[in-house]
Amino acid sequence: MFTTFYDNMKAKVQKGYNTQVHYFNLLNAVISMFDWQGLPDTIRPEVLESILSSEGTVGVAKFGSELWCGPGGYCGEVKGLLPTEYQITVTGVGHEQGLVGEKLAVCWNNNTATPDFPLIQTASILGEIDVSEKLNVLFSRLLRIPKVHDQKEKDVVERAIKAIINGNVEAVVSDNIKDQLLEEKTPQEFLDLIDVKDVDKLQYLAGYRDEIIKRFFQIYGQDTHANSKRAQQSVEEITGTSALCMIIPEQKLMQRKKFAEQMNSMFGTNITVDYSKCWKDTINDVTDDDKDGVDDTAEEPEEKEGEPDEPSNSENQ
Repeated sequence: MFTTFYDNMKAKVQKGYNTQVHYFNLLNAVISMFDWQGLPDTIRPEVLESILSSEGTVGVAKFGSELWCGPGGYCGEVKGLLPTEYQITVTGVGHEQGLVGEKLAVCWNNNTATPDFPLIQTASILGEIDVSEKLNVLFSRLLRIPKVHDQKEKDVVERAIKAIINGNVEAVVSDNIKDQLLEEKTPQEFLDLIDVKDVDKLQYLAGYRDEIIKRFFQIYGQDTHANSKRAQQSVEEITGTSALCMIIPEQKLMQRKKFAEQMNSMFGTNITVDYSKCWKDTINDVTDDDKDGVDDTAEEPEEKEGEPDEPSNSENQ
């Protein structure tokens, strides 16, 4: 069973595994940001986006009669700030190198042609939170450890503790239990390894996890944090935060549109790209807020009891 395999992992390995899980969960969200239309069958949009997100650039070249995309890098003579050539390797297909715009089309992930670094940073933090949460959950099972006088008592106590961990109840055999319970002699001594109140920290860890995820999605245009604060914020604050959240998505979209135009010009394709539905809905919400300019969450002033309505014009005349 996989659960047994997971539980038997060493702590360091398990932490690395958890971090990878978070990375791919976040990656799946990021690569769904755009809706591609008109790509050839040999270029899957999720593959194209995955390369962009992890490498920062992706190249497309024609191999025979088919177009393929693959990771690569700039090379050749430098003119201005960048080399004029690009090379890619497509596993099982081949290797190609040539002038950008003539032999290969190149897409940038953003204005700096860099990977989505927040993916790695956020996944790492979430992996650390997993470790802290697990320790707190395990510590919540621990009781005060009784001090014993000999090996026999130690074996009995350890067996009882294991039973509790497994969810069972077990009676403890003691030769002097009558003296302890009825004659109120020296009470059992305990060793306190933890403070049970520390388990309350789980709720703070859960809140921190939510905040880290919100920060990540804010970078990519999903302003979930602002939505939860609408009642306490002005329209200017809400729309200002939302506008900042769209800086990176707008960069990414612009670079992809440039790439689509280059592909259409070089290879006669009819490729288009735009935000996917989820991101479009977010953009529409921001646009609506900008147009309205009214905080629909603001409470109207309450009318005081016994205060007469203002007289109409006809009554004043």
